Amino acid sequence: MNYIKNFFWFYLNPSKEYNKPFSIKQKLIGCILLLVMTFVALFIFEVIVPVILVSSGLIDNWPRIKNPSVNHNLISALSVAFFIPIIEEFVGRLWIVYNRKYLSWSLAIASGITVYKLFGSKPDLPWYENYIWLSISIITFISFFYFIKSKSQDSLKRFWENNQRKIILLSAVIFSILHYRHYELSAETLLILPFLFAFYFTSGLILGYARVRYGFIYCCILHILYNSLLLSIKYIS
Repeated sequence: MNYIKNFFWFYLNPSKEYNKPFSIKQKLIGCILLLVMTFVALFIFEVIVPVILVSSGLIDNWPRIKNPSVNHNLISALSVAFFIPIIEEFVGRLWIVYNRKYLSWSLAIASGITVYKLFGSKPDLPWYENYIWLSISIITFISFFYFIKSKSQDSLKRFWENNQRKIILLSAVIFSILHYRHYELSAETLLILPFLFAFYFTSGLILGYARVRYGFIYCCILHILYNSLLLSIKYIS
């Protein structure tokens, strides 16, 4: 089975049906190859492209990454390697395969995190206000979950099935935009934003393919493997 060819044809030939099931062995092999593709994309967009742009004089400096090193403790490492990838997949890619429970969970978690991040995670707030905003985020979570779950989903299901790849593209765009916080951006870097987010967009496409073709668990495994290996490389260096 040509795994790499299947990946590219999945996006280049939207009219083709891709319903052939994979065995567990094929899914694991596919995830490993997609992991290799992710690191190739990382090298191209985070090493080669910056060198070309800087050496050619198109830009003076590539934007610096905020907090490039992770705190050397077990909790922080486990968070980056396991917890964060799973949360990102629940919010960013669980919903791209249509199911009203998937959609409700993704929107509910995203809304809860957004409310808490905007209003409840500020260190200068009194402790009781933090808990108030945390309670509001939980209420928002539950409200979204049951609101979406209670609606008729036939039209949404048809929409998802007819626009599967467009939805994956949208999730990849959102995934890349949300990673802006990793860089120290300025007005001078706005012109190179497409180059800056190219890796995250590409990795979003890779993870989206894994989500649709292999399933949510394997998409999480791929994301966890990438974060774990990248974290290991940072520790070694």
